[in-house]
Amino acid sequence: MNRNIENAMERAFKNIVACIPEKTQDGYFDEAAQLTKVKREYKEAVDAYEKWMVDGDKKSETEYLEEVADTVTALATLLWAHTSKDKVPGHRIELVFAMVNLKNALRGYHDFGKEGEEK
Repeated sequence: MNRNIENAMERAFKNIVACIPEKTQDGYFDEAAQLTKVKREYKEAVDAYEKWMVDGDKKSETEYLEEVADTVTALATLLWAHTSKDKVPGHRIELVFAMVNLKNALRGYHDFGKEGEEK
């Protein structure tokens, strides 16, 4: 991957902050409820995308991007809460992302020069 793109991604995605996760009545992390929240946020992103495709204005585009960021935040919350009891906080998430990034790189998914083309 191009180092400039990598640096830009690092700057952009460093701002993701997990929120308080969905919890059961007795205060424990509720994985199923958090997944439902992710689905809800994703649906809002799809709806905002469809609105942007119709309206085509900057306001609709901004609302769409906000909904995508909400979805990413809900997913970050899920990852963080799921691994919150780990001995070294965040380490397993780093490892999982490293595995996924390697898999995607080996498949050519990080070759932004071929974006939109067959890979």
